[in-house]
Amino acid sequence: MKSIAIKTGVLVVFSLLGACDGFLDERPNKNIVIPNQLDDLQALMDASNWGIHNSPEINLLSGDELVATSNAYLVYRLDEQEAYKWSESFFENRSSDWSTPYVQVFYANVVLEEITKIEVESNEELIKKHEITGSSLFLRANAFYNLLSQFAPAYQPGINDNALGIPLRLTANINSTADRSDLKTCYNKVIEDLLLALPLLRDTNAYKSRPSKTAVHALLARIYLATEQYGKALEHADKALDMQSTLMDYNTINASLRFPVPQFNEEVVYHNHMSSYIFNALTTTVVNPEIYESYEENDLRRDVFFLINAFGAVFKGTYSGTNSIFSGLATNELYLIKAECEARVGNPQVGLDVLNNLLETRWANGTYEEKTAQGEGILDLILEERKKELLYRGQRWSDLRRLNRDPRYAKTLRRTVQGEEYVLEPNSNRYTLPIPMDEINNSGIAQNDRS
Repeated sequence: MKSIAIKTGVLVVFSLLGACDGFLDERPNKNIVIPNQLDDLQALMDASNWGIHNSPEINLLSGDELVATSNAYLVYRLDEQEAYKWSESFFENRSSDWSTPYVQVFYANVVLEEITKIEVESNEELIKKHEITGSSLFLRANAFYNLLSQFAPAYQPGINDNALGIPLRLTANINSTADRSDLKTCYNKVIEDLLLALPLLRDTNAYKSRPSKTAVHALLARIYLATEQYGKALEHADKALDMQSTLMDYNTINASLRFPVPQFNEEVVYHNHMSSYIFNALTTTVVNPEIYESYEENDLRRDVFFLINAFGAVFKGTYSGTNSIFSGLATNELYLIKAECEARVGNPQVGLDVLNNLLETRWANGTYEEKTAQGEGILDLILEERKKELLYRGQRWSDLRRLNRDPRYAKTLRRTVQGEEYVLEPNSNRYTLPIPMDEINNSGIAQNDRS
């Protein structure tokens, strides 16, 4: 970190500050040093302390996984309070949920532009060059997708192709401008970047903060699931699981620890964690009691995932091993994607078998009895277990957005704050978050309609 800071410190400081206002509108200082060596570019891709591995978190607050007790709500920042109530507008100034992904995009664009200028002299250097290029394409695609998952409507290919997406920033030139592209263009670009990255990366990576072919397939599976392209989601989930399919036996986890799940454990495919907000640092913000009570007696997740206090169940089962909430890619998510997609494409028994393979590793030794269901009941069971297994993983918001389109699974969210009830109806415009006002004022792009 010190080495890269010396060589590119001015660049990094500039990018972080610029991204807060109109995602890099400000003119740079003429003394900026651009990294021009492979190791420098790799270090930029590894700069976790500068937000490379951060993902949005406000969707967790707006979903149905947690409850703000009165003690917690009063401590929240104003934007957190308004997001919790699904208010029409709440990002009055900047938001890391918007700015941090665009910082990642900027870093990726710098790498993609500079790496073409570097001549390599050995096969080893060529492989490194390919991996850095693939990593930057993956980083940009992941950042764009995280933005689309919050600040654009849920994509339905062929139905809302022309709806407003996000600005696609494809150059490191801070003087260029980018308006909001349509959803089809945005998702096509995300997929294109990932497919370009695929042949450049190794199958798996010992450094789980760096992408791999497995991570590319896992992210594609996540994206295709969110857009209800279940055949493609299944294809990429299978390809990822062919390369990495290990599941942890929860019997081996010490549930008495404050954060019992180890960081970079064998299920992790690619490490990301959510940006920090006040709401998630408070032990007075608790898991939705309905979700907590749905875990059965011999389900080890009851002890691994939850710390019980006077206010309720506090989530502690993050795969980051710290108080940062893991939002990356992991094999348990891949099992659930495969299970759901098998059920949806006409192989429900296969989907049920996949689900049972996962759940058996979550039950106390000798107590698991295979789940059984028939017909649509298999999909119902898979979706219920997906909600429980991927709790606080950052995927529930996308799940609500897509499942709300199916009357069988549409859900009205309700919460009471200071004696007043707030309601979020299925398919509401408020499932698309407002773009921060400083971005609207600086760039002039269109705001989302949440009326």
